[in-house]
Amino acid sequence: MKEVTRLLTVFLCIAGLLFQFACAEDSPDEDSEKNKNGQSDGGPGDSDGGSDSDSDSDSDSDSDSDSDSDSDSDTDADTDTDGDPDGGGWDPEQIDPDADPLPDGTPGEWIWVPFDESKCRDGSKAGIAVRYSDTSDNFIIFLEGGGACFNSVLCLANPSNIPAALRFPGESGIFDKDNNENPFRDWNGVYVPYCTGDVHTGANPAGNIPGLGKQIFLGGSNFYMFFSRIIKTFTDPEKVVLSGLSAGSLGAAFHLQMIAEHYPDAHVIGISDGAVVFRDEYLTPCLQKQARGLWWLGAYIPEECTECFGSDGGGLSNLYQYLANAHPDVTFGIISSVNDSTMRTFYGYGLDDCNVNFPSYPGDMYEDACMDIRDYLENTVKWGGTFWFGGSDHGKISGSGFYSQTADDVSIAEWVTDMVENGNMTHVGP
Repeated sequence: MKEVTRLLTVFLCIAGLLFQFACAEDSPDEDSEKNKNGQSDGGPGDSDGGSDSDSDSDSDSDSDSDSDSDSDSDTDADTDTDGDPDGGGWDPEQIDPDADPLPDGTPGEWIWVPFDESKCRDGSKAGIAVRYSDTSDNFIIFLEGGGACFNSVLCLANPSNIPAALRFPGESGIFDKDNNENPFRDWNGVYVPYCTGDVHTGANPAGNIPGLGKQIFLGGSNFYMFFSRIIKTFTDPEKVVLSGLSAGSLGAAFHLQMIAEHYPDAHVIGISDGAVVFRDEYLTPCLQKQARGLWWLGAYIPEECTECFGSDGGGLSNLYQYLANAHPDVTFGIISSVNDSTMRTFYGYGLDDCNVNFPSYPGDMYEDACMDIRDYLENTVKWGGTFWFGGSDHGKISGSGFYSQTADDVSIAEWVTDMVENGNMTHVGP
């Protein structure tokens, strides 16, 4: 399945370079519904697994007339400046005090909750799925992956809305409620599908991609809407986990402050899988600057993290140091292969001062980047753990690899359980 996905991505990339065209997709209906089948192949992220259930072909794609893609062209955003150059970070004033709790549901079953004011990249509505526990007050929020939209090639392979088949995460990995090795098996779960192309962090309502035109990057703004209702639903947990895969992995790092600030009495854990904010030598400042300018990424970086705003556009990895200082009681860990072929494609666009059409990020350079950020976390930041494993796979936490992938004779599930139950942040693997 992964080989087919990679071949399809290559095809789309080549097609995108030869032909500039946009893909229009029907937006899903907005009725709250219960999951009957789980999500196929682990969802829009490039994970190793997930529940291979049927694809929910119940023609639930009646074109929603509310796909108000804001076709007014008079608000195209400046794509080379930061929408919030001084940062913003966690802003309690963006939380809606009048938000309602999430709707009730049968424990153990996923329900879909649309948000009328939220927007995917194509202007259609976004939403979240929730599964309740009848035995635990703890909950995990999972941010799905699915690439990033910062040029016409990548945007063509990036989900711009949420079809009905991709509203739910399936029953594998961290969502397997029957596996005794899963520390979250009896927790409440919140699943955030991915449709904004901005690693869940955008605040730009009118981005522009040459060849594709206006794109809506409101992943961060959407998350505030979701969080306003999540906190009204889960009011007094002992433990809270914010996790993500691929694009969601980066989003989890940026939104971790929000969770820690709102739940000061809980044990807050962040788990990033499949994407790492490398230091500037390996995640080039020009690529960081591109993301800041296009998505308005700076809106969700704390302004107190002055070193996060390098004059050349770099500095994002300094967020780890800021979080360690601001929230030393938070437990944080990162999972990655040392030769991740998917992330090498994305980060490869930053090579040669971002003048790359066919990116080829060297494998040995990616491994060096992993070792460099591990050394930085262990010896400089003195906070956070890493689970590095060999090979080039991308993403394990939402599939069977959560249990089967090992390093130093430790599985990812065992390493995560140690963080969740004991607060240990260790470095495992090569």
